[in-house]
Amino acid sequence: MPKGWRNTPFGPLTAVQTKLDARCRSFHLPPIDWSDSAWGILEAQGFSIEFNMGEDAVCDTFMLHVRGGGSAARFVAHLADEPDWYAFDTSAGEWLHLMDDVSRGWEAFQSYRNVVVPADRPRSIWARMSGWLFGSGR
Repeated sequence: MPKGWRNTPFGPLTAVQTKLDARCRSFHLPPIDWSDSAWGILEAQGFSIEFNMGEDAVCDTFMLHVRGGGSAARFVAHLADEPDWYAFDTSAGEWLHLMDDVSRGWEAFQSYRNVVVPADRPRSIWARMSGWLFGSGR
């Protein structure tokens, strides 16, 4: 991150949710289910994402819990392509905008998952989940 960078709020939770839904539409994905405003769910072809938004009226960070395969990393990079939005890839341990290959952490996680939990065995919720932490800043 640039020297002097600090996290600043994204803004009102409802405005952030609206922006996330717009990013889904622009990536040709279905809308996020916000029936629980603190925990949105996106069911896409090949992957699902849970949006852990918190319950505060103003959103300062949110966490994505990603399961499955497919183009999840490309979609997360698409989400992070907002001015002053930053995503930290918890699998790679790096900020997404500084990575030369945004899929690297996601692919490494899937390789690990497929060894730890073989395909012929049921996978627990934790064995199939990777994540990205989003923050906003200047």
